[in-house]
Amino acid sequence: MSEPTPTANDGEDENGTAVAAAPAAEDVSPPKVVEEEKIDELEEVRLPIEEEEEEKRNGEEEPEDKDEDDDKGDESDSEGGAQIARRRRKRRALELDEDDYDLLEDNQVTGFKRKEKKKRLQKKSAAAVGEDDDDDDDEKEDQQKKEQEQEEKEKDTKKDEVAGADEEAGGEKEQQQQQDDAEEEKRRAAAAERRFVDSDDEDSEEEMADFIVRDEGEERETDEERARRKAYNRAQRERGGARYDQVREAADIFGDISDLQKLFANRKRPGDEGYLGGESLPEDVLEEESQSEYETDDEDVDDFIVDDEEGGERPPREKKMRKVRKFKKRTAGVTPTKSWAEFAFEPSVIKAQMLTATDDEIRNADWPERLSIENVQVPNLNTPRDFAEEATWIYDRVMGVGSIRGIPTEAGELLLRGKMDYESDEVMEMRLYQLQNEWGGQLPDTERQNVLICIEWFLKMVRTQGYELEYLATNMRDDLHPLLRGKPEEARPPLVGDQVIIQRKTRSFDVLQAVYDWDIAYVKLQNRKQKAIETLNKELEAHSNDQQSVATLMRLQKLIASSKYDENVQDVESKMQLLLKDGAAALDANSTGGSRRPRRRTAYDMHVSRDVLELFKISSPAPEKVAMALDTTFAWGEAEGVYDVEDDAMTEILPDASPEELAKHYLDQGYEDEEDVIKALIEVSATELANDPGIRQWVRFHYRQYAQSTTKPTLLGNEQIDTFHPLAAVKRTLNKPLCHFTDIEFSMIAEGVRKGLLEFDAFLPEQEVERLVQNLSNAYCSENVSEKAEQWNTIRRKVVEDAIKKKLVPQIARETTAQLVLESKRSMVIAAFKGAWRMLNKKSWTPQLIGVKEEDVHSTLKHLEVRIISAVPASDQETPTTLVSLDGSGQLVDFLELTSFGKSGRGGSYGTQQEEQRKVAEFISNHRPHLVAVAASGKNAKTLKEELDRVTGGFLEKDGFVKSIPEEVSAIEVEFINDSVASLYETASAPVKEMGELQATIRHAVALGRFARDPAAVVANLLQPSGGSHEAATISLCPFQDAALSREERVSCIERALRCCINQTGVDVNAAMSHQWIARSLEHVAGLGPRKLVPFLTAIRKVDGGALDNREEILTELHAVEERVYENAASAINITDGNVLDGSRIHPKHYDKAIAIASNALDIQIDESGVGRERALERCFDPREWPKLSVLMLEDYANYLSTPEGGGVNALEILRDIRMEMRKPFEDVRSEWTRLSSDEIFTAVTGETVHTLQAGKLITCTVKRIDARANCVIVQLDSGVTGVIERQDVSDSPFDRLDDKVHVGQVITARVKAPETTAYGQQVKGIDLENLKVWLTCRGSHLSEDESRRWEEHVLATTTPYYSLDPLPGEKTIAAARASKPKKKPNQVKHEKSYIARTIDHPLFKNCSHVEATAELADGDVGDFVIRPSSKGVKNLSCTIKMFDDVYWHMDIREGKKPGTGGTANLRLGTPLMIDTSKEKYEDLDEAVARHIEPVAGFLRDAVMHRKFLGGRDHEVDEHLQECFRKNRNQRPYALSVSDKHHGYLCISYIMSASGNVHHEYVEVRPIGYYYRKMEFPTVDRMLAHFKVNCNKPVDR
Repeated sequence: MSEPTPTANDGEDENGTAVAAAPAAEDVSPPKVVEEEKIDELEEVRLPIEEEEEEKRNGEEEPEDKDEDDDKGDESDSEGGAQIARRRRKRRALELDEDDYDLLEDNQVTGFKRKEKKKRLQKKSAAAVGEDDDDDDDEKEDQQKKEQEQEEKEKDTKKDEVAGADEEAGGEKEQQQQQDDAEEEKRRAAAAERRFVDSDDEDSEEEMADFIVRDEGEERETDEERARRKAYNRAQRERGGARYDQVREAADIFGDISDLQKLFANRKRPGDEGYLGGESLPEDVLEEESQSEYETDDEDVDDFIVDDEEGGERPPREKKMRKVRKFKKRTAGVTPTKSWAEFAFEPSVIKAQMLTATDDEIRNADWPERLSIENVQVPNLNTPRDFAEEATWIYDRVMGVGSIRGIPTEAGELLLRGKMDYESDEVMEMRLYQLQNEWGGQLPDTERQNVLICIEWFLKMVRTQGYELEYLATNMRDDLHPLLRGKPEEARPPLVGDQVIIQRKTRSFDVLQAVYDWDIAYVKLQNRKQKAIETLNKELEAHSNDQQSVATLMRLQKLIASSKYDENVQDVESKMQLLLKDGAAALDANSTGGSRRPRRRTAYDMHVSRDVLELFKISSPAPEKVAMALDTTFAWGEAEGVYDVEDDAMTEILPDASPEELAKHYLDQGYEDEEDVIKALIEVSATELANDPGIRQWVRFHYRQYAQSTTKPTLLGNEQIDTFHPLAAVKRTLNKPLCHFTDIEFSMIAEGVRKGLLEFDAFLPEQEVERLVQNLSNAYCSENVSEKAEQWNTIRRKVVEDAIKKKLVPQIARETTAQLVLESKRSMVIAAFKGAWRMLNKKSWTPQLIGVKEEDVHSTLKHLEVRIISAVPASDQETPTTLVSLDGSGQLVDFLELTSFGKSGRGGSYGTQQEEQRKVAEFISNHRPHLVAVAASGKNAKTLKEELDRVTGGFLEKDGFVKSIPEEVSAIEVEFINDSVASLYETASAPVKEMGELQATIRHAVALGRFARDPAAVVANLLQPSGGSHEAATISLCPFQDAALSREERVSCIERALRCCINQTGVDVNAAMSHQWIARSLEHVAGLGPRKLVPFLTAIRKVDGGALDNREEILTELHAVEERVYENAASAINITDGNVLDGSRIHPKHYDKAIAIASNALDIQIDESGVGRERALERCFDPREWPKLSVLMLEDYANYLSTPEGGGVNALEILRDIRMEMRKPFEDVRSEWTRLSSDEIFTAVTGETVHTLQAGKLITCTVKRIDARANCVIVQLDSGVTGVIERQDVSDSPFDRLDDKVHVGQVITARVKAPETTAYGQQVKGIDLENLKVWLTCRGSHLSEDESRRWEEHVLATTTPYYSLDPLPGEKTIAAARASKPKKKPNQVKHEKSYIARTIDHPLFKNCSHVEATAELADGDVGDFVIRPSSKGVKNLSCTIKMFDDVYWHMDIREGKKPGTGGTANLRLGTPLMIDTSKEKYEDLDEAVARHIEPVAGFLRDAVMHRKFLGGRDHEVDEHLQECFRKNRNQRPYALSVSDKHHGYLCISYIMSASGNVHHEYVEVRPIGYYYRKMEFPTVDRMLAHFKVNCNKPVDR
């Protein structure tokens, strides 16, 4: 077994749990364990759980064990038992091995007694062992009972003898000693028998442990591991599960053990007839099932076991019945709570394979799987409720009511400004005009009422009738018409004149999805409210006699019942935490269930325990009265009676005594003086005010309206966030209102804060805070004019100030920030869905047919088998270029690997290149593809496409290759295909089951060709039903998705896009049965899911040929699904070559309408018996009959259907769709397939985006050559893009030759030039996307800070509101940080000068020694540096860079020719400058700093800030890794550190083998990146990724 490589989880502990692969669509067997290593890992993880369960089980069976083994209990509880145990241990210590006894006998040594041994000629099977163990238990039980009876008799005898004759004590002692010896002998014999029976298997395993042949490097099993394994095997035998060694042996012998596991799964289980734990156990059934072909009969066992004891064995029948009675006694009254899988597999495996009891319920229920899962996750989701009230709530939320911004959501904007099907542009313009000028930005009342009715109907159909969203949107469109407003590009074009041909399009149903999501949020809110109400009801019962408490609790009940938003519920819960002593602990403010929040004791609790709350009640008005004076009833308008206060109740509360007089009464409560009591009163009063729901809502309203925010970069943010950084728009904003944040802006800020790049501050302006304080003081303070009133008002003002400034404003600020994150996250989810929708909503690639009429194109393409050759370019010079050929069904036919073809700058001889071109031509010629798909990824993609274009283009020029072109097309097309999904097939775990035997690059190429055919099916194969879709979650959907959305949320967006796409395009179920890669699409059909799909496909396989003839067969004959699930899924199931209606999108419930249309169009009378039905339908689906269908007036038929006689249904849209299906059944209605744009190809091939390469961006590049003829410099970027620097853009100073300024191999900094416009209006230079070329400038004036500021002003300041160009107060800039560093004084000890002072005038140069330089940098940051004189003399300088604490790098700078003459000329700076071993030359220190020293410092900082970096000396890092390895020996830890032995180098330390030895590799930090293993890497992540792949390879020193 090869050594494991360092973990790719970046140092995080991996749990090592081996999860069996999820069953694919065609695999209906139980979970398979096919790898020996996975079985070992499963055992390691499962053992602690099994031991814990065994302990619990033993605890439950303890009383019985005591009854059965009384002799054991007596022995352990008595002193005699302890003595016997000591003797037994001593005797066992004196026992010898069998070989020793044989040796003594051979040498005729006497005086020893050989130990007894049991003779076993053959080891029994597992089943026989289990049965024999039970029999031995019975025998042991009988023996123990006999011994117990004998012991009782002896005790009775002893008592009688003692009572009768005390004088015979001496004789009694002698007799007692004999009895004890006899009893000890019996116990010794019984113990030996027990040891033989219990440890037979274990002893045999221990004896053979030293003879196990292990692989090299494999560790021997420790005693602890062996004990754990044996304990697990015993537990498995007791519960009937399979031992891990049995599964392991079966896997080694048979490979695929799915059939064996299926037999195991179908065995008798608890509750089954004939099972020992069941309710009924007929003897005849037991007799039949007691024997199995896998078990050994009792008589057969006797032939293999020689029993040394006298007497015969108990008859098998008697043994079996004793075993049944014993098991019944043990399990009496116990209901089995676990399934067989829960006993046999680890819980994570059970969950991954969907084998839990909940999964079984979902699988068997006649309810859509997705709705069932959601109901498990959110209780009460599918229960009836007041849907009209909920519809109003959802409408308000969609329109932005209750949000921070207070504006409609995206779904609300679609309801207001979205486009309806068939609406013309003129109608839309009129609607927008009315919306702005007449309707006040809201829907008119009539339309609003229609929307509410539709929402209510939609919720009822989903939650009570079990119809999925996709089914309703596609088959009941007429009833959801107001909710189908959407994007203009998704709306059906208007019908002009007598036009009946409808251009159908796929839709994303954004409004319906928003209603669906808000429905879940509404139920969660109701569950939370119900939980709070239950707590209040319990308190009402407990305080029914306290009228004041009852009134307060009733008020809270009304408040909680009228709460519309989560923050309102949170307000009431805060009040409940103050009011209730223990009831509040049952509340969880963040969820509807789960663990309870611990109540932290606060200063308020301490003061309340000292009765200060009573002082508050007699000295202050009630908070609810204060809230009423603030006019907060608008927030609780539906809470009737909450603020109904009688007139006399509003009378001011003003104590007769002064504050000090009342405070004296509380000095006995532990307060020092009256001032402490008043402070306690202020704290209690402020807390009571701050927790009143009405006051909180009043403050919240003002805060959301007037709160502002400021973002500013940190020191690190100033270094990394430039004008073109993704976070540039939020880098520095000043006083931006919180209500002005849009879309994903706040997610960007949250990402910047998380990475330490930004600081965010939300605040309420001071004047608004003072206004809140003043208004609340007016409502809280007394209006009386007296000295006593003024004293109390002074305290109340302090109370108000503390309540507002210290409690309410900070609390509401945190709440608002969390709400902003949530709202931004919703926008991020929508953005991620849009990205997935754009990727999936593409038609299959189709060839341009020749010689086919337009009306026949659809039918021709439907039966045309499009052949595709997909090509994956080589990722580097070592990997091959891969070509694969796919047939018309997407199955692999052939593949070809090439070593030099399609590689830019490829090696190999000319003959090799020509030979590979010939192979490619023959490969394409043999398979005659319609399309050659090239993966748009990597630097070699463009070269590969160009060479394939030449090969396919040559077919037209060569006579012998003309026949290689398919007859349906005029030429073979070569196209770039998006490779973001297909590339995941190289490492994805889900596709391995289908193509596990293929190489990774071949799987990649196969997925690429299939993606051009069906993107949805390829993406569906990446999703795992158990939720472990790691690869699918990495698909790039939108910016900042990794930071704002969890992996499950990203996968959920992809699944939603799949459902929308698949349910509108349909799935050919017969093709899915034949091709596994298509079958996974059925999981996303409405009603189905991964749990229901397996029995669905299993039922279809039972059909002859494994193919369906019609849809009805699924429900009536096969019973693959139940009626409700079938109704959801029917229209998306495409059955070709059968009934014409089943081969269309027409739902079976609409077949009668289709027949009526056919009868009227063809004027054919169809009998009730159906005579002529098929013929009429086939004619209607014939394109030649379309003219007859097109003249039908479907509106009249729809009007009839809307009447009571016709059924009272709305069906106009359904009728139109039926007619269009008759014209083109299952027409591909997705968006047209389009070639990748230049921008997309440029990004895919180079990896550059608008954030990494844009006009004005500063970049680094390497000089490749100097073109004297074109008078320019050719450079190359890290991404492989070619750059051009014209002569006038090289330098501001004049020069003669380009060689004087730059040389080949030099790394320079340049800025991307803006495009220039010619006299003809064409844009030239800048960035050439087609040719992967960019124009640059490196003039000093173009690289200055002033130029960067101008670009920042142009890109950000003029387009981003609230953006500030100038640093904000308190912002840490780079220049300020350097200037503010304290200058540490050099040591007082005088050192001899080791340098010569130089006359160099530069701000970064300082005349000091290396000791002084390191002392100055000691308090600095990593990457800080000082340029100083060198101890080597006046021809060198030194640059001291701080690499880490107490680690410094002294970089040598060599000088060139000195300027001038004379004695002091040597002290000046010579030019050019060269640094260390670099061959680059720099004109002055500025250039050396900008192009060498600062880049090196930046890379150092990046390394130190990396998550894998460890500080400390080399030996400290080694000790840390060894400690990690000791904690988890399955992990291979590694770390990055600064080498304290080799200055200027980083060190990668790692443990590779089980020995625990730490290995080291060193990385040089260069201006262009990290130099590791003779390769340069621009980032730490890329370097570590290369290390993790190649760490096993030897290091080329």
